[in-house]
Amino acid sequence: KQAIAAVNEQAPNNDEKLDKPKWAWWDGIESDEIPKWCTFRLLPHGAFIEASTVACAAASGRSRGVLDKLELARAVIDQLKKNANTYLQSNKSSGICRVTEIAVHEKSGHVHIILDIGGKIQAKASIHNAQNISTQHLRNAADEKVDPIQEMISRYGKVDQQYSPDAKVQLNDKCVQRFLTVRSTPVYESSLQPEVHRLFCLYQSTTHGDFNPFADHDESSTFRDEVHEYDYYKQKNLPGFLDIDVAYRHVDGNRRDRIKTSYVIFYKFLCETPVPNTTAESNSFCRSNEDGYDIGIPFGTYHQQYRLSTSKDAFDGPLVAVGVLDILPHCISSVYAFYDPIFSARLELGKYTALREIEWVRRASKYRTELKYYYLGYYIHSCRKMTYKADYKPSELLCPVTSKWVDFETAKKILEERSPVRNCCALFDVPHSAEDEASAAAKKQSCVDKMALDIGTTAEESQVVRVDMLNGQGRELVDPVVSEFVNEVGVVMCSKFVIKLS
Repeated sequence: KQAIAAVNEQAPNNDEKLDKPKWAWWDGIESDEIPKWCTFRLLPHGAFIEASTVACAAASGRSRGVLDKLELARAVIDQLKKNANTYLQSNKSSGICRVTEIAVHEKSGHVHIILDIGGKIQAKASIHNAQNISTQHLRNAADEKVDPIQEMISRYGKVDQQYSPDAKVQLNDKCVQRFLTVRSTPVYESSLQPEVHRLFCLYQSTTHGDFNPFADHDESSTFRDEVHEYDYYKQKNLPGFLDIDVAYRHVDGNRRDRIKTSYVIFYKFLCETPVPNTTAESNSFCRSNEDGYDIGIPFGTYHQQYRLSTSKDAFDGPLVAVGVLDILPHCISSVYAFYDPIFSARLELGKYTALREIEWVRRASKYRTELKYYYLGYYIHSCRKMTYKADYKPSELLCPVTSKWVDFETAKKILEERSPVRNCCALFDVPHSAEDEASAAAKKQSCVDKMALDIGTTAEESQVVRVDMLNGQGRELVDPVVSEFVNEVGVVMCSKFVIKLS
């Protein structure tokens, strides 16, 4: 509430201010009780607990954009930092030794806090304590100066010790300098490394709210009914498919079932590939390495791994990011990227991985003259999660009608003018004959005539009619709306819809 009030004070005019920062404004409940969407989700990581909340993004959405999610998140963080030491000293029974980091994820607006619960507290007890931390308690976060690199290395080391006792993560003293080193690992080698899957689960859980089998504790449900898909994949002897029973042999069976289910999702999403790998000899025309850029690797699918290593030439530190790439004769296709969300709040690893991939193409193009493009995949103009792709310039969009590339700024203007709802239209003016235009107009009118309308007077009542069943007066009212709908959705898809009239 204090954060919303602070953002309110900066509103440029009264129309953009909220009358009162009441939860009732969103929930219709006259109560000061904090709604569920404002609570923190707690994920244990060994001796640390990560507390994350989507409250700022949710508040922004519920206010229809009046509250900017990042401004609100920064205001929340200011509130969290003010009274940390006072709270921790007066509430030692909370089980929190210190708050090691507070950060906001720039894309999602989620706020993350890392709580150090200390090595002397057993996991079960510490989780119990964490679950009893109120939102008021979490407002009192620490403002201590902690080395974020060392904190992350320590956090990852303890997680690896819990789930991979044989892992050899470099846990050196704070004075040791760290280097962010990158290596393109063939996908079917990377998929056999348990830490890659664990980082994927952490990213998906924190950024997208997916279930994290390494952190979430839900004893009321099991995943045994879904494990059959893992068993099916394992029987197929697929390349690079990790044996979870061997990798996590020390973990209880119920936890392993959850990991198996999650691993199949990860493998199908980011490991299975139709791109064949070529032999190293076929790319011997260029250097294998140029200032840390392995531009001599063969075509194929790779997990470009980013580690905090002990030297520029080493690759021995904890994994902090992975970029999934298809390296093709003419381009790099960026499939996905996942990374440590807390560490990324300082380094913006999502942007860094993209910039480094662009630089990889630039360097490789000196030796592979045909390889000169960087593909970011699909772009949906109305989807906020995709608009970041337009930040990398100069860029082009592919016209869905003519399959020609169009300068992005030109394409953006055309999309907003010609297709403001669906954001999908021809980006080139294609000349048509009078016969073609007459045929297209006839098809559109036929689609309008056959469009289904639900004219039921209540939510429970449904009465579907076609547009061509209406009288002249009804057509005058309905035709403009239906014509606009057909223009945006397209003739092919319209037959799959029913328009509800209110």
